[in-house]
Amino acid sequence: KTRQFDDRLTFNIAGFWTDIEDSQQFIFFPAGSIQAVASLDNVEILGIEADATFQVTDTLTAFAAVGFIDAEIKESAAQPAAVGNRPPYVSDYNVTLGLQLDQPITDALNLLARVEYNRQGSVWFDAVNTPNTRRDPIDLVNARLGIASDNYEFSLWARNLNNERYRVETVTLVTGVGTFNPGFLAPPRSYGVEAKLRF
Repeated sequence: KTRQFDDRLTFNIAGFWTDIEDSQQFIFFPAGSIQAVASLDNVEILGIEADATFQVTDTLTAFAAVGFIDAEIKESAAQPAAVGNRPPYVSDYNVTLGLQLDQPITDALNLLARVEYNRQGSVWFDAVNTPNTRRDPIDLVNARLGIASDNYEFSLWARNLNNERYRVETVTLVTGVGTFNPGFLAPPRSYGVEAKLRF
C-alpha cells in the first residue's frame, strides 16, 4: 500500500493463493434426466490484484482496479478429464475504471454522480471446459446520479447501460446430436430510484 502526491494518489497491490478441497459442481445427465453434484477434489487459485484512486480535484475522484486469476483443477476423481482445466465460474481477469463526483451545490446539498466500466474475462460453466461453451469477456457500464444532505439521499441508478446480453449460469449438455448450453441471461439494461434516510 502506498500514498503519493500529498495523498492524492492511493495505490494498493496484493497477491493471494487459495487451495480448495472438495469444491462442488452441479452436473446434469440428459440421458436419464439425472441431476447430481460432483466433487472437485482439489482446486488451486493463484492471483494478483491492484487498485488505485486519484483525487483529480477536491470533488472528483478517478478509480481503477485490475485482477488476474490463474485457477486450475488439480484433482478430480469424479471427472478425471477436468484435471488441468479452469474451474467453473472463475473469470481469468477483471478490470474496473470509473469516476465519482461529490460536488456541493448549496450549503446543505451535494450532487453525487458515479460512472463505472467493468470488463470481466471469459468463464467456463463446467469443469470439463466443454469446447464451444465458454462465455467470452463481457463489458458492463453502470451509473448513478443523486443529491444528498446530512439526513437523506435520493438517487437514480442505471445498470448495464450498454445492454450487454450474457449468461450468468448455464447447464452444459453433451448429447448424441450435439452440445447445448442453455442457461439464464443476466438482466438487460435496467433503471431504478433509491432513497436513504439517516437518523
